[in-house]
This record gives sequence, structure tokens and C-alpha cells, in this order.
Amino acid sequence: MRASQHPTVVDFLDRFSAMMEPEGLPRPAGRMLGLFFVEVGPLTAEELSEQLQISRSNVSTTVRMLESLGVVHRTRLPGERTDRFRLHDDPFVPMLQASVARAERMRELVKGCRSALPASLKPAAQRLRPLEQFFGHAAQWLTEMAGAWPRGRRSRT
Repeated sequence: MRASQHPTVVDFLDRFSAMMEPEGLPRPAGRMLGLFFVEVGPLTAEELSEQLQISRSNVSTTVRMLESLGVVHRTRLPGERTDRFRLHDDPFVPMLQASVARAERMRELVKGCRSALPASLKPAAQRLRPLEQFFGHAAQWLTEMAGAWPRGRRSRT
């Protein structure tokens, strides 16, 4: 039995993908990312399609998204023509960097709103200030966390 078929892993993939959705990952991408954490790879598009029960075109779209985030990459086994996909050896820093970018975009959004408000809405601008500070601090802390992460130490077992 493959890990992806075990009821505990099926439940994990469902819950993991639901939790990643608010982080900007569509459910298939969350399921695929979770699968890469639990399954020995690398996996072909056909294997991903079969294990996740999604179409090959959805596999292609989802893999491209995870590649663009820096958490998955393509590889080929010697003598093969088929692309295989596997979790990056250290996917956590790119994941943290994506969180930093989201926090910075939110801070800029709030800052832009605050600065565009007229003087007559000064109380609203003042109420937005803590939100801007929160996202600024979050970006800073996440950046520090990414810098402190012990790179290349992910266990492959």
C-alpha cells in the first residue's frame, strides 16, 4: 500500500490542503504538496494523477505552481525521458519567503489606504495603523525565521 492510500494520510492530505487554501494554495496544490511530504519520490505526472485522483492537466498546472514557489522541482532518472517531480530538499525557506511577501503586500495595502484617506477620516487611518504595524512586524519576524532556518537539514527518511 502506498502512503497516499492509507486512511490517515488521505485525511492528512484533505486537512492539509484545507489549511493551505487560506495561504493562497488551491486545494489540489495543497494536496500535492502534502503528498510530496509523505511519499517517497520522485513521482511522475501519471503517478501524481493516480494518487491524487486529479487529471493530468491539473497535475501539470499544479506542479508549475509549486515549482514557481520553489518547493518542488523536476528531475529525470538516468536513461529516462519522463519528467519526475519531487519536494525540494529544503522547501521551508521558500515557504517562509512566500509568507514574507504576503505580509509585505498586506502592509503596503494598509499603508496605501491610510495615506490616501483624507484628514476628515483621520480616526479610520489611526485605527489602521496597528494593522500596518502588525504586517510589518510579521514580515520582519518571518524574514528572521527564514534566515535562522537550518538549511539543507530536512530528513529524507
